[in-house]
Amino acid sequence: MTAAREIVPARFGRGHVTPASTAQQDRTIAEVQAAVVVSRSNPRDDAAAEREMESVCRRPEMAEQAFYQVDRTFRPSVHLARELARIWGNLDYGVKELDRDGQQGVSEVLAFAWDVQKNSRSSRTFLNPH
Repeated sequence: MTAAREIVPARFGRGHVTPASTAQQDRTIAEVQAAVVVSRSNPRDDAAAEREMESVCRRPEMAEQAFYQVDRTFRPSVHLARELARIWGNLDYGVKELDRDGQQGVSEVLAFAWDVQKNSRSSRTFLNPH
């Protein structure tokens, strides 16, 4: 037996959404609101964060992962970026695969970072070959 799905009009724009997608939207909104409340009630201590960043960068195990080399230049690695973001706090960041084209061997990817405390967001979309 298959359960019938109720189709409800979309809140914005054209089309229809299911009750499940409406519930997911509501959960996402609640998560964002909670992140803002938590970040405002636990503001970062910039000076303490900078001291911890300096301390972690002195550790040999971080130094081994912190940089990569391309054409005789050294650049910060994702390992360093993740650790600094953890220390800085009140950040939401990540990547999402938006589309995958197996025939072309490429994925469209969204990279984002949101400073929840300052409400500053940056995102970039790029193509990543596989």
